[in-house]
Amino acid sequence: MSRIQLGIICGLIFGGVDTAMMIPLSFADQRAAMLGAFIARFAFGFVICNIRLPGLDGRSVCYSASC
Repeated sequence: MSRIQLGIICGLIFGGVDTAMMIPLSFADQRAAMLGAFIARFAFGFVICNIRLPGLDGRSVCYSASC
């Protein structure tokens, strides 16, 4: 699995979990609040899976065989 695919999957999972936790809450514009939360968490999941930190060889950051 490529890092892009892993980022998309993690982003969807993170966004879905965060959005699901917001369902019982009440907002003036609940659709906009949930969409904003989903987009923010999707971006976090995508970036975390695709970032390369300088000075690290990758083994200390990524533990899967596809890295």
